[in-house]
Amino acid sequence: MTTPPLRAVSDIKKLAILDLHKIAPKKTEHDGRFWGFFDSQESAAILEAYDSGELRVVARDFASSIDRVKDQIFELERARQRDGAKHHEPVRQY
Repeated sequence: MTTPPLRAVSDIKKLAILDLHKIAPKKTEHDGRFWGFFDSQESAAILEAYDSGELRVVARDFASSIDRVKDQIFELERARQRDGAKHHEPVRQY
């Protein structure tokens, strides 16, 4: 059984869009920059709609998603500083 290909995302707005649509990263990394790795098939349609300008969302919900992503980034940064690890499992699963 092969694992599905992952799409690396570091743009905070794209991370927030995926969070808003309840698409959780399969893994995350923080190497000075936060990276979320998402199932390519699961994330493709949402990111394409976002990039093309076709995606419509409720602004308040999008702002909440940005806050959640920022919280996750800060949690990973604190954990990395605390234990020196670069790779951690996602903070939250759907």
